[in-house]
Amino acid sequence: MTLATDSGRPIRIGHELAKGGQGEVLLLADPPGFVLKRYFPEEIRKDPTLERRLMAMTRHRPAHSGKDASGHLTLSWPIEVARDRRVFTGFLMPLIDVSATVELHRLANPSERPRTAAEGWITAFTWGHRVASAANLARATATLHDAGTVIGDFNERNIRISRTTLVTLLDCDSMQVADPATGELFLCRVGRPEYTAPELLGADWSRTVRQPSSDLFALAIHIYQLLMGGEHPFRGIWSGPGDKPASTALASRGVWAHGGGPLQPRPHAVAEWLLPREIMDLFRRAFEHGARQPDARPTAAEWEQALRRLAADTRGCPATPQHVFAAGLRACPWCDRAARSQAARNAPPAQAGAGIWAPAPAPSATGHRDPGPVGRPSAYPSSFSAPQSQGLVPGSEQSKRLAWIVALSAVGLLLMLCLCGNLLSSGDTARSAPRSLVPAMTANN
Repeated sequence: MTLATDSGRPIRIGHELAKGGQGEVLLLADPPGFVLKRYFPEEIRKDPTLERRLMAMTRHRPAHSGKDASGHLTLSWPIEVARDRRVFTGFLMPLIDVSATVELHRLANPSERPRTAAEGWITAFTWGHRVASAANLARATATLHDAGTVIGDFNERNIRISRTTLVTLLDCDSMQVADPATGELFLCRVGRPEYTAPELLGADWSRTVRQPSSDLFALAIHIYQLLMGGEHPFRGIWSGPGDKPASTALASRGVWAHGGGPLQPRPHAVAEWLLPREIMDLFRRAFEHGARQPDARPTAAEWEQALRRLAADTRGCPATPQHVFAAGLRACPWCDRAARSQAARNAPPAQAGAGIWAPAPAPSATGHRDPGPVGRPSAYPSSFSAPQSQGLVPGSEQSKRLAWIVALSAVGLLLMLCLCGNLLSSGDTARSAPRSLVPAMTANN
């Protein structure tokens, strides 16, 4: 086998690092610091545009496609096309030290534990680190969008995060890119439904031109999971009619866990008041408004700016320094979550059907929801005002209806008592009871 790059540099293969549906990833002995993604021959035959795609990507790289001064790599972007006896076989890209990074979903869930000694830093990764990671993910997304690239297959396994909150995006060769020299557009043909924007569900991805707004749907999900302890915006407790719809159906309808509709957060989810209004408003634009109008979704640059502001305004919990949250809160939402979880474990078993279908807590003036009595902060600053109770207002239509119901119930009860009394005093002589037990009946006879 005679392998070389388009520039004529010889390629000497080391050992295999990974293998997938499209091909294999091989560590290179020469040139060092690179890997070769070699496609299976059937993949090249199946997609005749693959070679032109990779040639366009290597000739027109976006900003930050190489390693920075610290050695960090934001994009695993193709560097050179590889050929075997001048026949296209794959491409070279910089080697990524995966031992120093983990996939996004491993950090989004605070209960995740290290799998190796090298991953010990995961346990020290605070909410403040997750906010910074979300901002860096937004920055990487904005970099690609500025270059006219759409990520397309924007799933959590293609996102790796380091202990210093830096982000690396993988599988760049599947992204939707254009060749500036010819104008040819190379589409993204793959994706995961749970991260696919509603407007693309059911579409033929091999023929569909994706818009950057479709990436912004997946970006909002990733940010939500990083900030909300691994929770998913379209999963929760369903209180609507019938069976709970699939998450893709909920996304198409703009129904999400904090949208005030029939989908409510799971009981042990972190309280909504963890996040300032600015962040919640961005989520609302992404999941509610964006379901009807994709261009309403916040841009990656908007997310980055808001998250940078949030990251600069956090503090630690006096009781548990590992707990980090927005400085505007006067109580720790993570302690609240732990207290609610403990209370739920100590509570007696609920009756069948009880609790699950209870109506959602009423929203406050800020749009936040009542976190519940357990562990609730005793005082909030004005920007994080406590949810107000929704009691009956005297003279309101609701109170009038309740008064009529009480009155009618009382009348019905009196009628039943009178009816029972008449039955007891009737002259039913057919009874076989002893006469000493019915003196009134004897006297009337």
